[in-house]
Amino acid sequence: MNDLWESNKKEINVDLTPLIDIIFLLIIFFMVTTTFDKYGGAQLNLPKSKLQEVNDKKANLSLLIDKKKNLVLKLNYEKNSKDIITNLEDVDKNIKNILSNVNDKTLNILSDESVEYGYIISIIEKAKLSGIEKINLETAKNN
Repeated sequence: MNDLWESNKKEINVDLTPLIDIIFLLIIFFMVTTTFDKYGGAQLNLPKSKLQEVNDKKANLSLLIDKKKNLVLKLNYEKNSKDIITNLEDVDKNIKNILSNVNDKTLNILSDESVEYGYIISIIEKAKLSGIEKINLETAKNN
């Protein structure tokens, strides 16, 4: 009787290959459709230029200025990033504090195109007085 039971018993195998294929397709889909925000949540409409887009990899300090004149100092070091929300009156103090901890004294300024020229010049003046040696004004590439 036991032999009869063994002969009718079928082994059930679950093929996981289609499931793994679907999972990999989903992962690829989400990787392709995900966008990474370079500006950390600041809504910037950078001015367009036919010149080469400024992208100084050595600079680890950026100042983001949105259309409401909110200022965010973005410090990138090694694999970490630190955002400091500041205002026009305190931007020089915050830059001095950051420069005491970093060797590169370069500042990238990313400003919305609607911000007035005089406001940006006052920020550049404060940055230079704080110890910044080189300033890059970033633009979007004109198509």
